[in-house]
Amino acid sequence: MEPNAIEKKPDKFFDIEGNVTGVPVTKRLILTIPVAAILYFAISMCDLSAYGELASKGLGFFVATLAVLIMAPVSISVRTLFIVIGGFLLKIWDAAGITSTLGSSMFLQITGMMVLAVSIESTPLAKRVSFLILKQFGRRPVQMIIAVGIMSTVLSAFISNTAVIVIMGSILNNMLLAMGEKPGESKVGKAVMLVMLMGAMFGGTVLICGNPVGNSMSLQLMQTSSGYTVTFAQWAAYGVPCFIVCIIPFCLFYVWACKVKGANFNALPKEYYDEQLKSLGKFGGSEARWIIYVVLMVFLLLRGMSSSVAPLIVAFLSTLPVIGTGNAREIWRKMPFELLFSMSLIPIMGKLITTTGASKFLGSLLVPVLKGLPPLVFSMVVALIAGIAVNFLVNAASAVGPMFLAIVPPICVGLGYNPAVVMLPMIFVATFFFVMGQQTFMLINAPYGWWKTNEPMLPGILCVITGSIVFPLIVFALCGLVGMPVYI
Repeated sequence: MEPNAIEKKPDKFFDIEGNVTGVPVTKRLILTIPVAAILYFAISMCDLSAYGELASKGLGFFVATLAVLIMAPVSISVRTLFIVIGGFLLKIWDAAGITSTLGSSMFLQITGMMVLAVSIESTPLAKRVSFLILKQFGRRPVQMIIAVGIMSTVLSAFISNTAVIVIMGSILNNMLLAMGEKPGESKVGKAVMLVMLMGAMFGGTVLICGNPVGNSMSLQLMQTSSGYTVTFAQWAAYGVPCFIVCIIPFCLFYVWACKVKGANFNALPKEYYDEQLKSLGKFGGSEARWIIYVVLMVFLLLRGMSSSVAPLIVAFLSTLPVIGTGNAREIWRKMPFELLFSMSLIPIMGKLITTTGASKFLGSLLVPVLKGLPPLVFSMVVALIAGIAVNFLVNAASAVGPMFLAIVPPICVGLGYNPAVVMLPMIFVATFFFVMGQQTFMLINAPYGWWKTNEPMLPGILCVITGSIVFPLIVFALCGLVGMPVYI
């Protein structure tokens, strides 16, 4: 063999080792199939015909689907196709049901918003805003940490959380090193990085476009399972107050947990930030256009334009020659199409509960038990359980939202509660993927070395508990003004 030659891995007919598919056959993968099959057959053999002809089959396949989502070490697109094809083979839905789900999903809305979110990466706007804010509020450690938290949240309300983590991570790492802070030792550095990660996730709750894929999928699932949803304006009417009320307490949780007060801190001179801003050049036309397009999209959505059409108009403008915000081919190349495809089809899980009659069976079990429980308390409990589940079930986080949004909204209807009011705080808290250091979004930032895997847990749990209490209080206090009654 020649030196430096790359050894070619064997390409056998059955790719047991995962050389081609990238997924080796492991005990976990082998167990997934029999576990899902046993769950399906055990439940489908129960007589639930009183609730619907397909009630037992639908409930059995729903539980089997959750097992696959939790256990199968394969990509989300494979798990999504398992749901779609499995339901078709079991005759729970036909081809028309599959295409109608994709056609009625929020795919166009998600795509339009993602184009806008991705296009900012072609401009230095996010870096420019970050340096300007740090220049003003980077003189004191607590003030700087709060400024980083607010800045990250606001940026993430308009651009993808991944972009915020990547851009802000680089900026803050260089800033901290220039201050003389040491990774793994600096209390200030730990707090700054962790609060940035918190803000990047929290921003997805402020506006729908802050997390277009996850938020749109959640609303589509809720609509599929209960018939209720939330408009862009209604979401903003709740999301913005939740941000205003909670962002400073959230930041202070990190200040306290990281023991920032009393820590050594060497503030950078304003000349440092001036130099960084100078390296970005003058404020460019693409930056101005991006701001205009964001304002235009928000304006159109608040004015009541279709939630699919308004983002597409802005996506069109963002990719045009002369007035675009970046290279159209590069923007589309960066789009997470696997995620877009999967999130557009996962709402079909709602049909497993509603159209088969399984929701009636679950309602007959749970509604009598929950009857009399105030809707506010119910909302708090659901939000807290979901917030804990998405963080501690790291490998099953993708299953938590669909499970709650397929099961709970029909129960809300059975109790006479408005699912949109009860479930929105849960959707907010379920985006808090910053409690466990093993979460994918956290691992993007981990290589900088400013925090250890267990250190996000304490302040993160405090944020989840606080959000689970405060978000429902805010939503229930404002729902009358927003035109969403608590009871139906």
